Amino acid sequence: MKKSILIVGTLVVGLSFMAFSFLNRPKVVVEPVEKAVDPAPLFDYDLANIIGPLKNADLVYKVGSRYIHTISKAELDRAKSITDILPEQEFKSKGYYRNIQISVFENGKKVTELGDDALINEAQKKLLQSTDYTSEIQVSALYEYEQTAGKNRSYDAVMNYISIIPQREAAFTEGYDALINYLRENSKEHTSIIHKQQLRGGQFNFTVTKEGTVEQVELKSTSGYEEVDQVLIDLLENLPGKWKPAMDANGNKIDQELTFFFGLDGC
Repeated sequence: MKKSILIVGTLVVGLSFMAFSFLNRPKVVVEPVEKAVDPAPLFDYDLANIIGPLKNADLVYKVGSRYIHTISKAELDRAKSITDILPEQEFKSKGYYRNIQISVFENGKKVTELGDDALINEAQKKLLQSTDYTSEIQVSALYEYEQTAGKNRSYDAVMNYISIIPQREAAFTEGYDALINYLRENSKEHTSIIHKQQLRGGQFNFTVTKEGTVEQVELKSTSGYEEVDQVLIDLLENLPGKWKPAMDANGNKIDQELTFFFGLDGC
């Protein structure tokens, strides 16, 4: 009995302290918040455009060299410095290149020659002159410069992939826009199944021969849709009309390998 009384007494004392603390604590004033009228969405998009089928007009169709940056074989043979090869660099301060690596990719192989500065040395020159129109080049270097006169040296890593092109590239006789329109319109029925989250960058290589015909069409990377891949291969193999063949610096007709890219920018 005494034990029960002791427990009850303890509870009463505890509750009294809690009540005292609650009544004497600082009061917090909560200001009313005005409800926003028609708040702007966090993201302005149409959900159907993200998870639903893509429209054919949203798809990218491009034909050209594998890389954006290009150089003609004649310009490459005349090059004395990597600045003759690289696209124009937009550096804020004057400086110099060092730790140069020039690599050539051909038939699945990579050969690299090293250099100390921007001038192309004999080994690098020999490597570059061994290339043809199926080769690609990679140029890597460090660009060293001063942020402030006499101190704070900084470095920018430079890496560019470059395609070698003929003096005059192959061209579709009906014009580039007609070529893209043909590929787009004749694949429209099949591209209606494409969803953005499943689409990948499709890449197809083909050769325009010196006779102006299309040969050696091959899939290099899938779009993620086998049916679409096959339709695009068939369209490339059966292009109507002919091509104006590529020419070298001496005016000779030559074969040129081109790349057809299909998908979305950046995918």
